[in-house]
Amino acid sequence: KSKENLKNYLEINEFKGMKYLIEYPLTQREKQVLYYIIEGKSNTEIAKILNLSPHTVKAHTGKIFSKLGVRDRIQAALKAVREGIF
Repeated sequence: KSKENLKNYLEINEFKGMKYLIEYPLTQREKQVLYYIIEGKSNTEIAKILNLSPHTVKAHTGKIFSKLGVRDRIQAALKAVREGIF
């Protein structure tokens, strides 16, 4: 029975992943930035972690907000978690 549960879990998560790819086509870098937004990091902190300028992180953040249809970091984090992006 546990194998069957695992199979169902993987199939559901694979479906969520496909939904995510279709609805929210984030780049790999945007996904990285979104991950750190969810972790509560500031643009400056994200820039240091990813070895980017804060300006570049701000640009990625704006693109993430646009693609997810949200206005701020909190909405982006909530949507990412609720939609199964992360």
